[in-house]
Amino acid sequence: PLYVSVHVTDSDLRKHMLGLRKEDNLLEKLTYLTNNGIELQTQIVLCPGLNDGPVLDNTIADLKAFYPNVGSIAIVPVGLTKHRTWLPTLEPVTPEYSLETMKVVDEKRRQLKVELGKSFIYLSDEFYISTDTTLPATDYYDDFFQLENGVGLTRDFINRFQEELLEIKIPESGLNLTLVSGTLGTTALRKYFLPELEKLPNLNLTLHEVKNQFYGETITVAGLLVGEDIYNVLKDQPLGDYVVLPPRVL
Repeated sequence: PLYVSVHVTDSDLRKHMLGLRKEDNLLEKLTYLTNNGIELQTQIVLCPGLNDGPVLDNTIADLKAFYPNVGSIAIVPVGLTKHRTWLPTLEPVTPEYSLETMKVVDEKRRQLKVELGKSFIYLSDEFYISTDTTLPATDYYDDFFQLENGVGLTRDFINRFQEELLEIKIPESGLNLTLVSGTLGTTALRKYFLPELEKLPNLNLTLHEVKNQFYGETITVAGLLVGEDIYNVLKDQPLGDYVVLPPRVL
């Protein structure tokens, strides 16, 4: 499938949000692609006060009209770096806003499940981790259509971890590991993974949360950590046998 960042279908708001001087005829393009058998998975980066509320309702309705050729919508919260001089003002996504969004989207998912047989809309992992809400079960994600966008990545990781946990072998001589992640990843590791890993004999783990100084602490995903920030957190620490980095850092 093609992964298409849509954000909004309203033409005037599209021009404003994407910095376009003229209409880009998004719906015509989606019609052309889907009429020619191209499967699309779409994404909305949710910006409070811009493309949420009734605007979001309309965007979902417009994309749903292309189902099943448009197979899903991922909704992810906007991430704001500290480098915003001369840029338009954007409101950050707060935990309170996330909880309200989750409530609204869950109701829409229930309606769409009845109508389409699939939930069609999937919230990104950040909504759940940042609000300390229990991550959805596997069936929430249907066929994990949005894994490429990191939606359901944590649940998929948990599932694979649980399958492989019994096969983990630690040398009798012991293993000392230093784990590194961003704010969201550290939260997930502490909640879903460390309690099980810490039961393994001869394994000693130290987990370090690396706050993003380069882009700003509001950027919490592991994939946007930079080497300097990781180095500054670890440089005076005992590192053990290995330092384990999130793959997306590389």
